[in-house]
Amino acid sequence: MKQNLMHQQKMHSLGLLGKVVSPEGFVSDEALQRLRGFGLSDPSPQLRKALQVALTHASYAHENSSFFPAAIRGVFSPLQELGKSYLRKQAAVEIFRRQAIPNVGFLSGEVAQVSSSLQHWVTRQVWILSSCSIGRSLNRDSLPSRVVADFFYQVIGVLCLAGEDKTAALLVSDLIAYSDQSAGIRDPKTLLQEQVKQPLTYEYRRRGPDHAAVFHATVTSQDGRQGTGEGASKKTASRAAAEEVWMTLKA
Repeated sequence: MKQNLMHQQKMHSLGLLGKVVSPEGFVSDEALQRLRGFGLSDPSPQLRKALQVALTHASYAHENSSFFPAAIRGVFSPLQELGKSYLRKQAAVEIFRRQAIPNVGFLSGEVAQVSSSLQHWVTRQVWILSSCSIGRSLNRDSLPSRVVADFFYQVIGVLCLAGEDKTAALLVSDLIAYSDQSAGIRDPKTLLQEQVKQPLTYEYRRRGPDHAAVFHATVTSQDGRQGTGEGASKKTASRAAAEEVWMTLKA
C-alpha cells in the first residue's frame, strides 16, 4: 500500500506532462531501453508521455498543437532550467566527494568543465538523436549540439519530477566520466593550434544576468573551419569550441 501511494505521488508530480495526447505512445523503444540501462524501472503510461515531451522540440509541439496544448508547450524552458540546475548540483556533489577542493573557484571551474563537455557527449547519444521529435525546420542528421543538449536537460528534468533520481544521477555520472576523459588530454585549444598550424580567431558573445552569465564562443581557422561552444566563462566556452573542431579533425 505504501509503495502504491509513493507511485501515485510520483505520477501526480508530473502534472500536465503526464497528460499529453499522442497517437504514437512513447517515441522510441531505443530511448526507453537506454534509460532502463541507467536504472529506470518500467515506466507508467504517464511517465512515458512525460518522457515523450522531454524528447520533443518546441517546433514540433507548435506544429502539432492538438497533441501539445499551450500549457504543455510552455514547459520546455522550465524543464531545461530544472535539468541544468540538477546537472550542476550533481556534478558539484560528485567532484566535492572525490577530491580536495581548495576554493570555490576551483569547484566552479570543475563544474563548468562538465557543463561544457555536454555539447560533445550528448551528440554521441544515439538514443536521443533517434528518438527526438523535431519540427520541419530542423534536420535530424545535423541537429545543433545545443538543441540535443536541451533534450538531455528536459529528460533530466522529467526524471527529477518523477522521483527517478537514481536514473538522473547515473546519466550525469556518465557525462562526468566523459568529461574526466576529455580533461585527461591536454588543453583542446593547444591541441587544435598544433593540428591546424594556422591562425585561429576566437569570438565571444555573452548572455544572461551577471550572476548566471553564459558565454558563447566561436573559433574560426584561416581555412574556414569553425566550431562553437558554451560555458560559464570565456575559457570554458573557447575550450568547448576548440574541442568541437579538434574532434572533427580526429574523426
